[in-house]
Amino acid sequence: MAPSNDLNIEQELNATSQRLRSHLEASAYYKKVSPDHLREAAWAYLEVGGKYLRPCLLLWCCRALGGNEEKALPAALAIEVFHTWTLVHDDIIDRDAVRRGRPTIHEEFRRRGEMQLGLGEFSSHYGQSLAMLAGDVQHGWAVCLFSEAAPQDCHDEDSLALVLSLLRELEGEVLTRLVEGEVLDMQLSRRPLPEVKEEEILHLIAGKSAALFAFAAQVGAMLAKGRYCPEDAQVKALRGFGHHAGTAFQLQDDILGVSGREAELGKPVGSDVREGKRTLPLIFSWQHASSHLRRRLEEIVGKREASQQEIEEACALLQELGGIAHTRLLAEKHVTCALNCLEVLEPGPEKELLVRLAHFMVERTH
Repeated sequence: MAPSNDLNIEQELNATSQRLRSHLEASAYYKKVSPDHLREAAWAYLEVGGKYLRPCLLLWCCRALGGNEEKALPAALAIEVFHTWTLVHDDIIDRDAVRRGRPTIHEEFRRRGEMQLGLGEFSSHYGQSLAMLAGDVQHGWAVCLFSEAAPQDCHDEDSLALVLSLLRELEGEVLTRLVEGEVLDMQLSRRPLPEVKEEEILHLIAGKSAALFAFAAQVGAMLAKGRYCPEDAQVKALRGFGHHAGTAFQLQDDILGVSGREAELGKPVGSDVREGKRTLPLIFSWQHASSHLRRRLEEIVGKREASQQEIEEACALLQELGGIAHTRLLAEKHVTCALNCLEVLEPGPEKELLVRLAHFMVERTH
């Protein structure tokens, strides 16, 4: 299913993102957070702005089923803020110093702790603590935003039950899948390369990345229908669309992490190699490498003091050994699966938008 040439997905994403961001900036929640460092930490990533792919997916799935996008805005914003706190905590776990072209939260407030508060050796602990607490604030903010999707009319029992059920699913199921994926990511990074299987990486991606995409699509579909109906054919199909699109997104992320451009990515290329993350490009390449190249990859991957030349060497090997090509092929297969899920929709501009979004997952360069 090829996308139409007259629809510019990046323009559509930018327009929807600007609309979402203007509503987020008007939120009173983070403005009442104090002291200043905590408030600024909670707003920092949102101020820079990401791709807003998950909230756009939610709104466009709602639109595809004839729903009211305006009423879905609080839930869409909640998904973005929820996603943001996971990034803040993920950066602490990965010990990353840069996100979206700026210092990560824990790094920024380490600096402020040192420069503004004179905390000396305590600055590192201060930065990490601020980041964790900022993530907690964002988590609470996300729940508050989601609750705003509930109707003011207390007699609309179906809609009230819908929002409550979705919140329960977000906090009780999606959250546990995300955290499971994070833990598996850490555990696999310390496992010997020969022991890591492709299936384990895909299971990790299903939790850490695809779960929130799938949930966002489901929320949009259910808000359009006005009731909690996980077994509805269209809801299940759009949830499947979100799962496969989200998987393709993460696979493309892993490709860009070793072959992209730092200026576009907003973070150093090869940081996953330095951290020792077990990504699909790495595992496939190691499995198809000679004994000599396997040893070389094992020497570099996970070596935090590796030189830039060594990192570039490892990234080049992932290209030469077919890891990037294999991952790209798998990402494209997931796009095809995502498009197949859209067969439940009638042809039209709403469906076309989702088609184009699926293709964007593997066409993007940042």
